[in-house]
Amino acid sequence: MNKPLLALFAFAVLSLPLSAWSCATHQFICNQAGYPQLDCCLADKNQTPSAYYHHCEGGPNSPECAAMQKAEEFLTQNRTEIFAHLLADSNCPVHQFSTDYDSCHGKFEDKVNAFVKANATGWNYSLECPIKNSNQTVLFFANESTLSEIALLLNGRLNAYYNSNTSLATPTPEPSLFASVSPTAAPASGTDFIQQFFSELSKALQAFFSQLQGLLGVKA
Repeated sequence: MNKPLLALFAFAVLSLPLSAWSCATHQFICNQAGYPQLDCCLADKNQTPSAYYHHCEGGPNSPECAAMQKAEEFLTQNRTEIFAHLLADSNCPVHQFSTDYDSCHGKFEDKVNAFVKANATGWNYSLECPIKNSNQTVLFFANESTLSEIALLLNGRLNAYYNSNTSLATPTPEPSLFASVSPTAAPASGTDFIQQFFSELSKALQAFFSQLQGLLGVKA
């Protein structure tokens, strides 16, 4: 008898081990979001918060998603590095359903992490797993777009946060696929500088002689 299959394209997940994306993948997401200066591995290094809050039952938009609930709390404390980590965890495909860690959860994440560490392009990966205490299976799927969508979401949330809290020390977003960075004017060349100098000098002389003519009562 075939088990019902739940197909989850891009986002799926819940399992007890603390690890979600590896440090390399977490930092990759933050780099792509335009915030490479954040230590997005810190939450795992310090085990902050506890393992329960790194998982997301029902998906990131669900009121049952512990990871996003806790992420919002850390954001109000200006702990953006923890917020970024938990946002990525809440969108990790194997953190919304309870599955075996060794044969599914860890296997899926290790494969994605290997692609990231190898700077692979055009990759995609899927893995079908049985859901614990259920007669159903779930198909987890991720590719480059999965991480890009998470990075885009993170970029929007952090930009909005700092724009609405101008008193905070704002990390300057670095150029990335998702960060809108205004171009800086190129420094003037030697020729351009000389031309600009004489142009400004000419304007100043014209203004001087105009004032002098006024003082002398001379009409132009």
